[in-house]
Amino acid sequence: MDERLLTARVDEFERGLDPAHPEQHDMPTRVLGYGEMSTVLAIEVPPLDGWACKRMALFRSESESASYETLLADYAAVLRGIGLAVPEQWVATVESPRTGHPVLYLLQRREDPARFGNSIAGGMGPDQAGALVRRVLAESAKAWEGGTAGMRVGLDAQLSNWVVYSRPDGEDWDRADLHYVDTGTPLLRVDGVEQIDAELFIRLCPASLAWIVRRYFLQDVLDRYYDFASVAVDLVANLYKEGRPDLVPDCARAADDVVREVTGAAPGRVTEEVVRSYYREDKLIWRLFLGFRRTERFLSSTLLRRPYDVVLPGRIRR
Repeated sequence: MDERLLTARVDEFERGLDPAHPEQHDMPTRVLGYGEMSTVLAIEVPPLDGWACKRMALFRSESESASYETLLADYAAVLRGIGLAVPEQWVATVESPRTGHPVLYLLQRREDPARFGNSIAGGMGPDQAGALVRRVLAESAKAWEGGTAGMRVGLDAQLSNWVVYSRPDGEDWDRADLHYVDTGTPLLRVDGVEQIDAELFIRLCPASLAWIVRRYFLQDVLDRYYDFASVAVDLVANLYKEGRPDLVPDCARAADDVVREVTGAAPGRVTEEVVRSYYREDKLIWRLFLGFRRTERFLSSTLLRRPYDVVLPGRIRR
């Protein structure tokens, strides 16, 4: 890969981007998905075709984006060090023509959508889905079991963040080759100190809610990714969003078994009732959050004539 050519093409794309309508671009573009801190784009021009391009418009200075780029590399190295397979990745940082701020693009090889865990689970019965959840959580447990002294590794283990490369034994999931692809939010704590600048999450909040999120929600949200039981609950809860609530009872039992094996906790950390309650609260919070962000975009771009540089999702089925 010619890094200069890649960065030049990313810069060309960014200069032609309308964040409110990313797919209305001179370069053929599709939105592949939305993460907590990024929008994942397919840009169908060489040399970007074949890559998933995760766009992050979070930064106010070159020093912020450079620090984040270093942390991305550190996080990927730590994940590999504890035994997780993660994809090759490239970073290109360019300047937004609307704000003058850095915009970071994290590029990973685009995967077949049918290989993602959520797509596979969508066609499964309860027993198979429970086996898949067991395998994903067993692989995720490396983040809790393989850290070094003074370092804790956070992980978002939901099924959509895993790609299944092979399954040697057919229906047996114990030896399935899984790759973790959500390396764009580097969750590392060293001696109890969060390595990612938590204020970056606040910048994604509507200005009217920033102080509320900072005071009442931010720490709880971050802590969730370092607690194995909470990660397991979130994983199973996403089956509601995927339209497979019928899988929740079996997958909750499977997840609870793995949580007990990994943490030694008593049974009942992951149950159908716990998962349902978590999902209802999460669904309400994110609907309100997204509604406020859309309102802020309208006020900024239409009434105040200020650039709004973050790409927001359309209607999300939850």
